[in-house]
Amino acid sequence: MEKIKVKIFEMANFKSPGPDGFPPSFYKQYWHIVGKQVTEAILHFFPSGNIVQALNHTYISLIPKSPKADSVDQFRPISLCNTIYKAISKILADRIKSHLEKIISPFEMAFVKGRNISENSIITQEIMHYLHGKKGKKGYMAIKIDLSKAYDRVEWPFLLKLLESIGFNETFVNWISKCIGTTSFSLLINGAAFDFFRPSRGIRQGDPLSPYLFIIYAEFFSWMLFQDESLGNIKGIKVCRNAPTISHLLYADDLLIFCMTEERDAQAIRRCLEKFEVWSSQMTNSRKSLIHFSQNVLGRQKILIQDILQMPECTHRVKHLGPPFCKPGARSQVFNELPEKLSNKLSSWKAKNLSRAGKLIRIKNAVQSVPVYHMSTFLLSKGTCSKMDKMARRFWWQSKETDQTKNFLALKS
Repeated sequence: MEKIKVKIFEMANFKSPGPDGFPPSFYKQYWHIVGKQVTEAILHFFPSGNIVQALNHTYISLIPKSPKADSVDQFRPISLCNTIYKAISKILADRIKSHLEKIISPFEMAFVKGRNISENSIITQEIMHYLHGKKGKKGYMAIKIDLSKAYDRVEWPFLLKLLESIGFNETFVNWISKCIGTTSFSLLINGAAFDFFRPSRGIRQGDPLSPYLFIIYAEFFSWMLFQDESLGNIKGIKVCRNAPTISHLLYADDLLIFCMTEERDAQAIRRCLEKFEVWSSQMTNSRKSLIHFSQNVLGRQKILIQDILQMPECTHRVKHLGPPFCKPGARSQVFNELPEKLSNKLSSWKAKNLSRAGKLIRIKNAVQSVPVYHMSTFLLSKGTCSKMDKMARRFWWQSKETDQTKNFLALKS
């Protein structure tokens, strides 16, 4: 009972409520009244394995991926689940999390305790640096795989079978089946909800359970690559003599494959992708998937590899988890974006209407949050740091009466 209360109270107060209209703040405020009934409703699920269907109703809100989104594929569907269902989902997610380190390969950096997104980014940058300076006869490539609508294409029978094969018992697998298989959706369009409909596959973005289920789902592809690597069909990259061989990196649905530019490697990767697509119903987006070759790869070999994989060569600046994926010199372009992002964050607040305390909080929030992720991977240039420092100073000293700023100098001791 105490664990259920903890899970409810861990939720942010005003998270978007589901169809029942009750945000977590309601349950926290009136726990002394509704706590017993909420606890009984959640506890009923575990021994019976049945969930009240109304608890699993879900709203879908479409969030634009870019400021000028004008087509369906430029919107991200976010599921707004009921708070009571989220508590059940969080309890199940905790049980999965405790086993992930043993289940998930070390090349998957997402949602596993002790692993960090920056590790994936740093390793990627080291390998890309190695490819940019590669000389000699042996050529290598980095393949960026884009999975189309990855969460929406998850096949429930395949996922449940995968959980069983890993070692989760029948009771736990049945709980997962009820959580993902009894849901119903209603689209929110201009704030109005339409009739509910039942899905036949997919997991919800917004369900606390979904990220952990998906990395287990994606791990199957990792196992396939490992098998081909052990048979010698795929040869990964070693950036130096004592470094480990890396054939792939994953961060949820972001996949990178590193191998030699041999026909054998390309054919093996093509077979793995085809099997994964057939068995799991995932689909590779060939338009967004790209190949980056080391500088010593000949043109005719590039054409052969592209024909086998049915993917284009990376010729423009592409991002992977934030930092650039390819193109030497792309870092300077990324660094130029940071001051622009900081400017947008600061300009959204009218400095002259804020107190000194408000300005200080805003500066700390913006200046520390914008560059910190890139700083975990790159050493920022002095010019970039200077630009951001000037923006912060201008915001701090902006007068209430005018838009002009006067920067005071510190007295030298």
